[in-house]
Amino acid sequence: MLDFILRLGNITLELSRLLTIRFAPGNPNSETQIGKQVASLIPLWNSGRREECEFELIKLAYLAKHLGEIEEADPKLLSHFRREFRRSGKILSYYGIRFEAYIAASLIRSGVQFIKSETPDFLIAESKLGLECTSTRVNAGHGKSDLTYKIQSALTKKAKTASNRPEIALLIDITNIAHNLIDFDIQAIRTAIYSSLLETKFGAVVLFVHLFNHDLSQYETNYLRIDGQTIISSLKSLLDHLYPLKVHEVREYKIPTEG
Repeated sequence: MLDFILRLGNITLELSRLLTIRFAPGNPNSETQIGKQVASLIPLWNSGRREECEFELIKLAYLAKHLGEIEEADPKLLSHFRREFRRSGKILSYYGIRFEAYIAASLIRSGVQFIKSETPDFLIAESKLGLECTSTRVNAGHGKSDLTYKIQSALTKKAKTASNRPEIALLIDITNIAHNLIDFDIQAIRTAIYSSLLETKFGAVVLFVHLFNHDLSQYETNYLRIDGQTIISSLKSLLDHLYPLKVHEVREYKIPTEG
């Protein structure tokens, strides 16, 4: 347990520094989603749910890594995420801003210059290209085996916004959906989402799943990219750089309940 306590201490100290949040009982920040996530770890460990506890700790370490990359590249952008994490009271808004932080860090890592905006969430510098982010999840006890409709619903909802343009790619975190799927049929999901994509103006959709890769003993993010029939060349070039169409086989993995 000592090793766990040391890792927990180091990660929460770093998150506290990056987000200027105190993770202490009675502190208002303890009622935020990230505060609740931190507070849940020791009870999880003490109840014997060690694997679940390790998952949550790894996810927090992943967040600290991304926020650190944002801090190094753009302190003003980090200030934006500080504000958003502080007011992300509902679970869906928390994982939405968490996903945006992941995308921001991945753009920084890829050397892509961007501007954080609202609609779309990221504008690519010196171009009309953009990335719009969303996430989708299902309530516990849903009782459904096919959850592809939830992804299609997220796509349809975003198609009603100003981001629905040929130069925009829609990025969707489907980790919770993938966790709840009985049969994770990639080809069936690709076919269904492609069909829905044709009914919008988006240039492409990229689906993201966070998972623990047992083969490589690492937490990672995998994606499924689906291009529209008439994707413009500049958007395709951007996506080829960020999310190339390649096969990354993961044989042994575990998907958390949330990303």
